[in-house]
Amino acid sequence: MLQTLFFLVLSLNAVSASHGIRGFAPKNKTSIGRAPRINHSCLTLALDPQFQPGIHSIQPSTSSSAFSTYCLADGWTLIMKVNGNSIKFTYDSSLWGDSQVYNPEKVDLDDTEAKLESYYTVPFDEVLLLLKTGETLNELVLDQPAASMKDLMSNDEHHPTDLGRSAWKTLVPDSSLQRNCNREGFNCRSELAGSRGRVRIGILGNNENNCKSADSWLGIGGFVGNQCLPGASNNTCGNVAACGADNGNKNIVSIGYVFVR
Repeated sequence: MLQTLFFLVLSLNAVSASHGIRGFAPKNKTSIGRAPRINHSCLTLALDPQFQPGIHSIQPSTSSSAFSTYCLADGWTLIMKVNGNSIKFTYDSSLWGDSQVYNPEKVDLDDTEAKLESYYTVPFDEVLLLLKTGETLNELVLDQPAASMKDLMSNDEHHPTDLGRSAWKTLVPDSSLQRNCNREGFNCRSELAGSRGRVRIGILGNNENNCKSADSWLGIGGFVGNQCLPGASNNTCGNVAACGADNGNKNIVSIGYVFVR
């Protein structure tokens, strides 16, 4: 775990500073020389000139008490961590639409899955996705306002983004997608039910010129019962692609970190 965390620290410091990731610190820190501050989100905490990235206490206006989360530079608030080797956060998991926490004490940037109270209490205008695949960490920022991530997810309504498939494919090294459909954003589903592809935050691909029966996805909270790639239904974060995908069949498992501000 320490080796993983050390690698993540180095990787985060190497990512572009344009989204406030540079300056990540692995230790539990609050403002130097003063008692821990309690604020509505990491964004308001970051207004303090003595603010340092790390684990902080926040208390959104909808919370009855303070809780801990991880704050990146420029005010990004951690809301969840998803490990693609687990089916805990598969697309149809009830955790996407409820107010239940999962491993709320696991607020550091390790590989342990967690859903924090910030998931359903922190309003935001932007979402930052960090996907760690092997020794590579990539990022993508989505413009999407919401009262909370729970609000965005709970009714299963598709909220589109317009980044394009090329941008999404940068999240996962050597990624692959079928060439059609390209439905992206939040709550992306095939039009046919059952084992067809779907992903909570990401993009879908299909070999046919529609979104009825997607066989590929990339992102966080994915599922597909893919006859072209048996066993891929156990992957929930990363990239699954088959049936004529542009870079061949893939079942790439990643660790996903979701931040908002």
